Amino acid sequence: MDAPETDQQVMARSGTFVLRRPASSDSGGSGREYDGGSRGSETPKGQEEAEAQTSNHRRIPEVRTTQGAVNLFIFRLETFDPELPLVMRDSHELPAMTRWFEPRGLHGDHTLSPRLTRYSQTIFPYELTDPAASASAIPGQYPSLGGILTEFRSWLIAHSNERYLPLMSLIAALADPSTLHEDDDPSSYSADHSGSSSTPQKQEFRQFYAPLGLLARACEFNATRPRQYPHTRLQRLYIAQCPVDHLPKSRSKDGGKDGNGDGDLAKEDLPTPGLVHGAGRGDIYGSSVWLGLEPTCTPLHRDPNPNLFCQLLGEKHVRILPPARGQALYERVRAEVGMRGDANSRLRGAEMMGGVEREALERAVWGEGEDAVVEEGQADMQQAVLRPGDTMFIPKGWWHSVRSNGAGVLNASVNWWFR
Repeated sequence: MDAPETDQQVMARSGTFVLRRPASSDSGGSGREYDGGSRGSETPKGQEEAEAQTSNHRRIPEVRTTQGAVNLFIFRLETFDPELPLVMRDSHELPAMTRWFEPRGLHGDHTLSPRLTRYSQTIFPYELTDPAASASAIPGQYPSLGGILTEFRSWLIAHSNERYLPLMSLIAALADPSTLHEDDDPSSYSADHSGSSSTPQKQEFRQFYAPLGLLARACEFNATRPRQYPHTRLQRLYIAQCPVDHLPKSRSKDGGKDGNGDGDLAKEDLPTPGLVHGAGRGDIYGSSVWLGLEPTCTPLHRDPNPNLFCQLLGEKHVRILPPARGQALYERVRAEVGMRGDANSRLRGAEMMGGVEREALERAVWGEGEDAVVEEGQADMQQAVLRPGDTMFIPKGWWHSVRSNGAGVLNASVNWWFR
């Protein structure tokens, strides 16, 4: 039996890839070729060599990229089977991109369209992050989340009717959870139930269930506030990892064919891509919608199944590491912050999303941002920026972190885990 490949061998194969899509392919390909290099760089070769001689650092390379949809056979042969990441630009036209969002205000914001807001009372899983509650936060470094929520509630009172009274109460609880008993606090839905105090404490990360109307009205609230004043906008409110099959279905008697387009949101707006059905065995282990107000973040983790990630609105930034390299970085960071014992690197809960471990992982993965040079532990790391219509294939076991960088701007993605 052959010895398993090292990460270096995997990366070498990734760097020498040449993907050909014949013009007659069933994906409508144009016969383009790519060699895995970054398409955004036009630096002359001589200049690159000079820079290499004057610096021992290099910038984190881009994930290999192709334009448009990929032929299924070529995708299976050169990406899925060898388990290598790939970004496919302008490769999907999921109807949700045009049906779910509409521009609002003078600042380039988007809000939820009537196709979604008709389900404003439907309950969704939310996350809310307050960086000012972090133990390492410097006083005044971040705006007061409680203050912004209070302003949001005042705006809602002035622009709503009594139908929104429960939502106003929810916002008040989020702004000042100490005013409620533990059983009434929305954060009681959090995965972290370790606290024993009867008085809710200020939390960096909370998970709770709330109606879709919370996000819809938050988008409208932010659209009234200029982007150049981010401290006045509600941020980090996120419907994270909501199962696609939990999306609401039409309530009309004719199955949503009444001209308003309010049918089955999952089937009609997020049809499963052909790569998910055809690349492997056709087994789908799960699919999720990610919808919320930037900035958003998913710390470094790995998935047990291949992942096809599609961007619907806004930008997502991804950094990715081969299995062994990612495992080494993850374990090193945990050791540095004094974390012991086994950790579930796939459970999106309080341990992953808050505390010193999350902050240390973010520093280790992202450093100074997208333009940072490769630091210790980032060998073999690649990065990508995904925009609406882009798709990224993340192989099973590859460690990755995903984030968006705006301030109160609506962002949306969907993904499928499959084999």
